[in-house]
Amino acid sequence: MRSPKRFSTFLSWTLIIFEAVSLSVVLWVLYTLLSRTIESEFLHRAEARQVETSMALNDRVELLRNQLLDIVTNNTIRVSLMLGVKSQVLETLKAKYTASNGAHFFVREAGQSEFLPPLPLQFMSIKQHLLWLRKITPHKPIRFQRIQNGHYVAIFSRPIKKRLEELGTAYLIYDLTSDMSFSSYMKLFPHSSLLVLEKGRLVNPCTSQEELVLNNPEAIISSHAENVGGKFVIPLKGFPGFFYSVSSEPLSKEKRSLMVLLLVLCAGVFSITVAVSFILAKRVSRPLEDIAKQALEISKNPIKPSIDEKRAGHLEFRNLVKAFNELLAALVEAREKLRQKAKEKLHESEERYRKTFEASPYSITISTLNEDRLLDVNDAFCKTSGYTKEEVIGRSGVELKLWDDIEDRDIIVQRLREGEQITNREIKFRRKNGENFIALLSARRLNYRGQECMVSLVTDITEQKKAQKERERLEAQLRQAQKMEAVGTLAGGIAHDFRNILQAIFGYCDILMLDLREGEKGYEEIREIQKAASRASELTQQLLTFSRKVESKLRPVNLNDQIRQAYKLLGRTLPKTISIDLQLKEKIQKINADPAQIEQVLLNLAINAKDAMPEGGRLLIRTQETFLDDDYCKSHAGARPGKYILLTVTDTGQGMDEATLDHIFEPFYTTKGRGKGTGLGLAMVYGIVKGHGGYIGCYSKPGEGTSFEIYLPVIEQNDLIINQEEKSRDWVRMGRGEKVLVIDDDQAILDIVEKALSKFGYVVLRATDGRQGLQVYTEVGNIIDVVIVDYMMPEIDGIETLKEIRKIDPRAKIILASGYPLTKVHEGVIRDNVRGFLTKPFNIEEMLRQIRQVIDSP
Repeated sequence: MRSPKRFSTFLSWTLIIFEAVSLSVVLWVLYTLLSRTIESEFLHRAEARQVETSMALNDRVELLRNQLLDIVTNNTIRVSLMLGVKSQVLETLKAKYTASNGAHFFVREAGQSEFLPPLPLQFMSIKQHLLWLRKITPHKPIRFQRIQNGHYVAIFSRPIKKRLEELGTAYLIYDLTSDMSFSSYMKLFPHSSLLVLEKGRLVNPCTSQEELVLNNPEAIISSHAENVGGKFVIPLKGFPGFFYSVSSEPLSKEKRSLMVLLLVLCAGVFSITVAVSFILAKRVSRPLEDIAKQALEISKNPIKPSIDEKRAGHLEFRNLVKAFNELLAALVEAREKLRQKAKEKLHESEERYRKTFEASPYSITISTLNEDRLLDVNDAFCKTSGYTKEEVIGRSGVELKLWDDIEDRDIIVQRLREGEQITNREIKFRRKNGENFIALLSARRLNYRGQECMVSLVTDITEQKKAQKERERLEAQLRQAQKMEAVGTLAGGIAHDFRNILQAIFGYCDILMLDLREGEKGYEEIREIQKAASRASELTQQLLTFSRKVESKLRPVNLNDQIRQAYKLLGRTLPKTISIDLQLKEKIQKINADPAQIEQVLLNLAINAKDAMPEGGRLLIRTQETFLDDDYCKSHAGARPGKYILLTVTDTGQGMDEATLDHIFEPFYTTKGRGKGTGLGLAMVYGIVKGHGGYIGCYSKPGEGTSFEIYLPVIEQNDLIINQEEKSRDWVRMGRGEKVLVIDDDQAILDIVEKALSKFGYVVLRATDGRQGLQVYTEVGNIIDVVIVDYMMPEIDGIETLKEIRKIDPRAKIILASGYPLTKVHEGVIRDNVRGFLTKPFNIEEMLRQIRQVIDSP
């Protein structure tokens, strides 16, 4: 912190700085005004001298012009020119017009190039100029030009006439550089000179020496004085290109003298100001220091809190002392009132703290930082821990075993000592009955009753943690169900595409088999292709079963009867090292199920159990009636409340870990070695159970076996059981040129159907999608005997296509083909509009049989 400064010093420096700034401003203003006045006067004098110089030079030139006029009017010269007496002309010129101070006079006879007297050598460079020069108008500005010897000359000429006859020409060459009289005149003005502008330079024409080099020659063309290179340059009136220059050194000298004078005056005034400021500072600071001393004595001995007014001196200081004394008296009175009020506030604060402490719903404790000895606790702590206040006050948390892990407290104490604050740290505590609970702890350091303590706030979150774990479990189930639904949709789509591919394989095989007999070359190879395609068809059927895209043939079934029938099959399938136990509840309610699929579920689960018990074991199959309530369904995604038959299949095999359990129902997921399983067994089980409106769960741990729980809903009176009619069989007969329109988006299927039908005497019309098929039927529908339309097509599917065809012709005969199972939603449409149905992959014989039946039907 900076040390305080004396007021006297502050006052002195304030006055000094103020005076310095004021004098600086005054000095600058005075100097600016006076220097401008001096400069203005200097320029006026320079301009006056410029006018005088211009007039002197002009007078000199006019005098010479008059002499030139005398020559022109001289009768002697005119008569001599008329008579051709050149000697007489020369004598007259030498006698009256001799060259002096730069003036040279010449006469030239008309038609002659000889000058009288002859041109001196320095003027030979301008001879040609003189020859063509006839006359210079007297009123034109006088211009000087630089000749070869560096001199500046002005040339004048006038014709010599006798009436209208021109006898010759008189010339005047005025050499300014050689004019000593004008040079003497210029010396009368010190620091000044005559300059002429030549190629960016200012040259003295009297001395032919360069004086200034200009960077910007255009800047001095104006009629005002310009400061160039330390000289003021003013254009010379009446003489273009000539300038009168005056050195700025006298002006600078005058300005320096002015500055010195002003500085001396300011220094004197400043010295007086400094002396006065120190005197004023002492006169002001002395009584203030005395007041300060008395105030310091009062602070040391506050028995008599007042300052002597008489010692204050000036009236302002006495008023200050009087006000200070009144302030002291008021402070003493206020101090007593504050003491009393502080006591009351402290009592209220303690009472408010105690009420807040006790009423808080959170557990609050105050304990010593070192020994963890409890000094105070609230009622919420007693409810949470199970202890009473009497049992815990004065005892440590370690002694009461409140901390499940004592290292948690050591870490908290260490962080508090380092200056940190603990906020919502998750800690496990122990109640009086030994039960653990999870809580959030916030702690701060506190000085309580003279001891270094820790105040802690504990919030029991045991129930919240349980709820969070339950929520996470449900979310995991939901994600698993959504994943299985997505995988099922994918599997159904794949199976549909596979069926189209298999249709092409089956179709071409059937076409080839029509021309072959058993034993012929290629017959066995085609049969093997058909067998492989059949196995692939079974795989697609399993995928469709998993994705629940296959309509089950549901009917009332007694689950126990189906299990007893499957038991016989399992007894022949499973090895003798595995015992099969049946625990079936008698007189259970019936379920709405497909017996073949129920048997498939049991067979797949038994095969998986066999693989899990390579050294033998026990397979338990149990049934019982149960009811799933809302609580169970909330914790098991996919389950719905109601009455169920619970089918439990349990083995004593190797079991599975959690990672495997998460994937067991996914298609093609298997833990078996290569070639030992397709990974579709449990996927089919999952699809069959879901297709029956049931719920399946699996429970397993490594080394403890596996248990599958399958809930199948009991039959209700309003359940609809659909029985599909058996397809009639008939012998295949040849066609008689009937027209068949085939609509399918698969090019290979179109080719197969066209080849097969053409081979059996039918005429085939093709369409690659529903829109094209409708266009063809609109154009030639009256000659079409039967339409085969695929169910799954882009843009317009088979259902919409057959509806539109029936609108065009209500008597149209249509066969629907699909590798994708139809839903109950479309059953009514199919029943009313379709004469036949082909399930892909279908064989050629079946297709021909249905076409013949539809065509021959009324």
